[in-house]
Amino acid sequence: QVNRQTTRRLKILIVFLLIFITPLIAMVFVNIPYISYFTEEEVLNMKDEMNYFANSHKHPESELFIEPDINTNYRVIDSINWSNFNHSFSNLSDPRANPYMIEKPNFFYDYLFDKQNYDGSFSDINGLGTMFSTYQVVETMNANSY
Repeated sequence: QVNRQTTRRLKILIVFLLIFITPLIAMVFVNIPYISYFTEEEVLNMKDEMNYFANSHKHPESELFIEPDINTNYRVIDSINWSNFNHSFSNLSDPRANPYMIEKPNFFYDYLFDKQNYDGSFSDINGLGTMFSTYQVVETMNANSY
């Protein structure tokens, strides 16, 4: 038979486990992410799409993706195919469904002006822009005006 002292110790142990060990176990389950793997076909499709995107947005002279010209930079914003079914499951939001975008028809022009440096030039490195980069932006805006 179990005496009173053993029963009391067992109750204290159970309470201790419930108070201290259960939250630790719960934290382990919460913080371990669910692992999901892509199929080979999905990986190939993603590679093809990323390659196409990088090739279609590269600088025409240097052929670097990281150095697009002004015209390419302007078109990057509007280049996503929002009718593609895959985008409905991504973190990207459709700008056509964004009321802020609908109310701002000149968003793309505003975007270019936001990229402008304090000296009026357009360059990724502040202060290295030239009058030619500003001229390119103006010509891009004129060519893309509706």
